[in-house]
Amino acid sequence: MTERPDPSTSQPAEQLRVGACVVDLPLREVHVPGTRRARRITPKAVGVLRMLAESPGRVVSREQLLSRVWPDTFPTDDVLTQAVTQLRKAFAGAEGEPYIETIAKGGYRLLAPVEWIAREPAAAPVPATEAVDAAGGPATAPGPARPASPAPTRRPRWFPGLVAAALAAILAALLWALLLPGDTTPQEVAEPEPAPAPTLPAATQAPSYTLITSAPGFELSPTLSPDASMVAYAASLSGRRGTAILVQTTGPSTPRQLTRPGITEADRNPEWSPDGRQIAFIRAGPDERCRIVVMAASGAGARSVGDCERSASQVFAWTPDGHGLLFASARTPEGNTGIRRLDLDSGRWEVLEYTRSPSDIDTLPRVSPDGEWIVFARNAQLGGLWRIPVDGGVAEPLTSGSLEIRGWDWLDAGNVVFAGRAGARGRLYRLELATGVMTDVGIEDAHSPAVSRTARKLAFVQRHPQFGIYAIDRAGGVVPGGGGPADVSTLGETVDRGASAEIPGRPAEQVFASSGRDMLPSIAPDGRQLVFASDRSGSYRLWWGELGSPGSLRLIEGVDPQARRLPEWSPDSRKVMLVGLDPSGQPGVYEVVAASGQVVQLPVPVDEPTQALYLPDPGRVLVGTREADGTRDLVLFERNETADWRELARLPDVAHTRVDATRERILFTRQSGDGLWQAGLDLAPASVGVVEPSLPTRARQRMWDVDREGRIAYIDQGPYCRTRLSYIGDGPLEAPRCLGLGRLPSASGFSIDPSGEVLYLPMAVRDGADIGFLSLPEPLAVQERRATHPHN
Repeated sequence: MTERPDPSTSQPAEQLRVGACVVDLPLREVHVPGTRRARRITPKAVGVLRMLAESPGRVVSREQLLSRVWPDTFPTDDVLTQAVTQLRKAFAGAEGEPYIETIAKGGYRLLAPVEWIAREPAAAPVPATEAVDAAGGPATAPGPARPASPAPTRRPRWFPGLVAAALAAILAALLWALLLPGDTTPQEVAEPEPAPAPTLPAATQAPSYTLITSAPGFELSPTLSPDASMVAYAASLSGRRGTAILVQTTGPSTPRQLTRPGITEADRNPEWSPDGRQIAFIRAGPDERCRIVVMAASGAGARSVGDCERSASQVFAWTPDGHGLLFASARTPEGNTGIRRLDLDSGRWEVLEYTRSPSDIDTLPRVSPDGEWIVFARNAQLGGLWRIPVDGGVAEPLTSGSLEIRGWDWLDAGNVVFAGRAGARGRLYRLELATGVMTDVGIEDAHSPAVSRTARKLAFVQRHPQFGIYAIDRAGGVVPGGGGPADVSTLGETVDRGASAEIPGRPAEQVFASSGRDMLPSIAPDGRQLVFASDRSGSYRLWWGELGSPGSLRLIEGVDPQARRLPEWSPDSRKVMLVGLDPSGQPGVYEVVAASGQVVQLPVPVDEPTQALYLPDPGRVLVGTREADGTRDLVLFERNETADWRELARLPDVAHTRVDATRERILFTRQSGDGLWQAGLDLAPASVGVVEPSLPTRARQRMWDVDREGRIAYIDQGPYCRTRLSYIGDGPLEAPRCLGLGRLPSASGFSIDPSGEVLYLPMAVRDGADIGFLSLPEPLAVQERRATHPHN
């Protein structure tokens, strides 16, 4: 056994050998010899392990562990017990005696030998400073190099009081400390208990901001001029299907329309150039082909500089020199490319060489202010933020767990602001790259942040939707190309004359009136019961009701649903299975008895389940899982009520799953790309095959369902239709129908009545988005200098 390196003279240790296992502290991974994958542990478990490793062979009391790993909070003993249990599971299977011993009425003792392993110095600045995330999120993440510091002493959340004459400046600094980091060493803050996965910090008080747009409809994708005097954005226009680029000052003012796309085109994603002279944007057509257009900031001289295909490649950023554009992954016949550069002078594309798997989709790339790194979102719907050196190389995660990234931007070289989803709502968070610590900025329903670092201003989109669940008769709607009337009164959407024909059908009906956001509707096989997730009670919870009986609606206590997958009914309509969150925020598989509301957590041996489904055989269950490396598998388990379930088979690269009991098959989409696949109920490799090669698209991997007859319904959008129903796969072919309603559907998923004639779909009762704008605080050193010397 070796002593831990002295941090004052050595590079901080990033790995810890415990017995036969190696623990990667920044990544929170336990590598056990002979196992296929590393095992991920929570930041709190890392903190407990660190304390035990500092005193190997000696008892560390529960009081010591609680006071150090959960400082400035009032935790129960259960949180420590859970952390130790997770450590024991992580080390399970390693040779030798049990690694951690429980001392009755005392604490815990680490029995295995310990060795701290310092990594070799690297030319690039890759070491990370260890910290525990404020809500069970990333404990440490690779970041820019920082000087090694002595063993940390915890600083308070709020900065020390300054002189009385500067009281106003102090209050402003305190309000903005949540958004802006200090100048040198990271500020450590008191840490609350873990929040629901994905691991995001708890909400905080919102800073003061202004909504600078107020037109009906949607204002999206803001981009600020370098001096933040102007903002450009994509906006919906009255009487048009797509969006155009508008520009205005960053105060409430009248916007000016810069672009005029064709009737079937949409101009999207404007990006202001670093010198402020140009704006680049995407002009997309109905077939998802698009052009990359650059124009003067005045709107003059628009020119096409290249072509792009598919929505994943339509998100980009300027390179710092202003001579190129940095694009996300693109899908090609050969597979997914990585991040690419378009040289505007030559028109040539360059694909960066860096570590990635064929299934990874990398989006939202941006170069760091110091020009050293590219940060991007990997698998943004269920992934996180990563970084690579600016010329390519090894990709490193900056966050852990499953985060849904809805836009991000640089605050400075060491910090970013990103939009993530907590429950049904998007919020803005600050992420310190060197430590992985995330802080809630306090702005709700926000996404697509854009920063002017020179002027220290922030713009963002604030969406204000209300979703209801509608019962929609699939026989009603509009058949494109039918040459019928211009107005479809039963469904409320106006379409172009000559583009469609009316099909008789009953009007869509909202199932349960609500002023909240009703999502993830799942209709029971008996066709009478509906479960769904909603924030109508304030927080995002599970609800049950009988159709046609509004008074039957009730909240299901004891489980917090994840806002990702529909709850699944048992074939006999008695029970519901879903992925929910325990009190510590860890995901698990839960079963609910519909009649009584009784909730039981099932003993599924999966660290991060994403979906759970019944099979016709009641002794078997399917569970989707996100693995430590970010991949998603589908696992077949033999169900056991009293112990861990036994794994029978595993299918890799699975994003979303449905059971087609009629044809005795599993239908699923893949994480790695478009299309629909099938497998036998036993997941036998020989049974895997393609059902539909191109649909659903990757962006709509949850917008499909299979009815009792085996027909696969798919919902997307068309040039003249916001909600288009078509049938894909190997079932009977039917003409697509426009379900209309004049409002947008949620992309979270829908379900089909057992008859196959009625769809239960979340639709926007009201919706819209505006651009918010606020000033960022000055750097902390400037605030302190002004407070101390107010006349200088």
